[in-house]
Amino acid sequence: MQWGQIKTLFIISFLILDLFLLQQFLEKQNQPELSQLTFESQDTVTELENSDVTIDEDVLSFEVPSVPVIESEGISFSEDIRNQMEDLEEDGGQDIEYINNNTVMKSTLDEPVDVTEENILNQINAVIPFANQYSYWGWDQEKGVAILFQKTNNRTIYMNQGGVLLVRIEDNQITRYAATLHSFSNSSEEEDAQPSELISPLNVIKQLFDEGLISQGDEISSIDVVYHNSLNLVPGLQNGPQQFAPTWKIDIAGGGSLFVNAIRGHIIDRNVDEFIMDTSQSFNFNLNEANETMSEETAEE
Repeated sequence: MQWGQIKTLFIISFLILDLFLLQQFLEKQNQPELSQLTFESQDTVTELENSDVTIDEDVLSFEVPSVPVIESEGISFSEDIRNQMEDLEEDGGQDIEYINNNTVMKSTLDEPVDVTEENILNQINAVIPFANQYSYWGWDQEKGVAILFQKTNNRTIYMNQGGVLLVRIEDNQITRYAATLHSFSNSSEEEDAQPSELISPLNVIKQLFDEGLISQGDEISSIDVVYHNSLNLVPGLQNGPQQFAPTWKIDIAGGGSLFVNAIRGHIIDRNVDEFIMDTSQSFNFNLNEANETMSEETAEE
């Protein structure tokens, strides 16, 4: 064998060895980082537990999904929904009107429908043909209203006046409702949008604890990734395109829900009671109509 060939073999062998050693070095460099992340997460859990904050096992094992920012085209009702509502009106079951440049639909039932806590969602779906496009939040019996928020891509858009359903319930009967719907041209193609890297739920819980929004003795019962307006618009009906950012919804057992932008980390300061009142005013949907009518009749007497 020629000396030149032997020298070439040595060079190739050393190159292969160098590449192998480089690979080993990079793997070792990455291992401490992963371990550090694990330790930091465990430290956060330990710190919260020492502060008497209980975190459900499902929360600790929650796998963070890839969720993109999405954009609506505006607030409108599809032709199909309008046709369904026209049929209801022609049948004499409901009196329907559109206000605020046709962005808000309001309907009064000719015959109130009985509801209980057990069947309220079924009754709402029976009365409102498009109610399946919303996610049920709850029934505020003191205010006499049930509230539902619009869904898209199997995720709920919370606290936005462009995608909400208010159902008026008086004496355990549905009497009327008001609704808005965002229009999405590609709502079924979330996987085609650019996903965003989300802040870890543990970091969000720690942030809420540091801010005093989670207190000693609280139990974090569940978490989910939902949507909220990325600009956190002030109260008021906002038509036109809107962007919705992935948002952490943190549920506290017996203490309501907290919302944190899952990309930027800012806490969303919206109270559902204030939202109901602001929205009812924007929709001209008076929740005290029955009481005011009684007062007027009493004054006339």
